[in-house]
Amino acid sequence: MLNRMMIHGRLTKDIEVTQVGGFPKTEFTVAWSEKYKDIEKKCFLRCVAWRSTAEFLQKYFKKGQEIMVEGQMVTDEWEKDGQKQSRTL
Repeated sequence: MLNRMMIHGRLTKDIEVTQVGGFPKTEFTVAWSEKYKDIEKKCFLRCVAWRSTAEFLQKYFKKGQEIMVEGQMVTDEWEKDGQKQSRTL
């Protein structure tokens, strides 16, 4: 199966890198809009980058800058307070 996507949009905030298990990680949101006739829909996608990619993003990208992201779509699932939770990244 093919699981590949490309998103072109703008960063919603500055990149912040944290350490997870000794590795750099960042989670960031890319925003874009789609327009059909007079209706404009704003779209947001949460993204994750690890290691040297996370550090590169933090060094060279700031809030509001355009960015092109390519990767796989992944759904995280977990349980919190007995309720199943999920999010797509």
